[in-house]
Amino acid sequence: MLPARALFYALLIALLIAMLTAALVALTYFYQAELEDNLREEQQIRNLRSGLALLLEDEARSVAEQNRDLHGQNNDWLRLAKYPWGLFSVAWAETRPNPLAPQRPALRKIALVGESTNRSLLPALYLADRRSPLALSGFTTIRGDVLLPQAGIKRGYVDGQGYLGDQLVYGSIQNSNSQIPELPIDALRQELNRLQFPRGTPSIPSPHYQSFRDSTLYLRGPSLNLGQLDLSGRIVIQATDSIYVGRETRLEDVILVAPTILIEAGFEGSLQALATRKLVVGEAAFLRYPSVLGLIRSEAALPNNINFLDIQSNAEIRGLVFVYSEVYSRTPERLVIQEGAIVKGQVVVGGNLELRGTVLGNVTCSQFVLRTPSSVYSNHLHNAVIARPGLEPYYCGPFFYNRGAFPQKVAKWLE
Repeated sequence: MLPARALFYALLIALLIAMLTAALVALTYFYQAELEDNLREEQQIRNLRSGLALLLEDEARSVAEQNRDLHGQNNDWLRLAKYPWGLFSVAWAETRPNPLAPQRPALRKIALVGESTNRSLLPALYLADRRSPLALSGFTTIRGDVLLPQAGIKRGYVDGQGYLGDQLVYGSIQNSNSQIPELPIDALRQELNRLQFPRGTPSIPSPHYQSFRDSTLYLRGPSLNLGQLDLSGRIVIQATDSIYVGRETRLEDVILVAPTILIEAGFEGSLQALATRKLVVGEAAFLRYPSVLGLIRSEAALPNNINFLDIQSNAEIRGLVFVYSEVYSRTPERLVIQEGAIVKGQVVVGGNLELRGTVLGNVTCSQFVLRTPSSVYSNHLHNAVIARPGLEPYYCGPFFYNRGAFPQKVAKWLE
């Protein structure tokens, strides 16, 4: 007969084996459950990408909120929608909560959507044919294909300084038409009217983030000094007279609408600013991609010709800058890009462009104007740079020239 001690050891070993076996079974179960949960989450992420792809394939800027079963098997439901946000659109897709894991929130993807590079962005320069040649002087550089007046391009002299480059254009030259490509005036006016909400709150607690999945929040007043406000998301800031954006103001993805918009030197942020009288970007300000600056003039020039958009020295804008007028005036609308300033993207001017800085991308304008202490020159560029190769291939512009013929793509991921 075995001693009692041996029986005790046998029972102890059997107990340890049972506990180890139970632990391995439990570990296998939880591992399998976690694996299935991860696979389910990966499938939901793929569904979100598929839902956003469906929204991008739709040429419309707006798609009503809807439920969609991607595969018709009643287990891949998404909620989808797309709506305009300034000159871009916001597209979002959201999964249904998982009944097997109620503690997990629904997954969501939100994107700022624009149009991919189209033919209007292919050339470096489109200058309308006003029967006068383009003259270059100083260290002016044009890289990329251009469309110019039939009178062509020549070397010019500004204050006694001639052209210092090796060749006039580093690219092909074709003839332009008498007008720049037609601007979407009706669409821009409609968007401007839509953003001018008659009601709104006079103040917003700071900092404040308004999700693009929530309704639009309107900050409204006669004149607004944003001071040290920290605002981001689905917010429209509207004034009946003026908006002042300070150096310490923090704005991300918001929209500004006012007759006059002043952005202080040194400001940094991402925004869409639409003015009807005057828009000034101070020295060394930095507007991150994708930003929009637009002057939409709906009345004749005011006294002292204060209707203009001015990008001051060493400022940098990444996105679209445009100026146009809905009414005829003897004083054309005007965009000034000062020395040292950089625009990385698109510049579209229905009137006069005074370019002293750099544009990495595309310039489309009716006429260049150059003002010096001694004279005013027509269709002259002096120490200016236009370089189409400087624009990244992934650049996504707003819906400016969109005619429903160009594919849409994501400009920025939102929260």
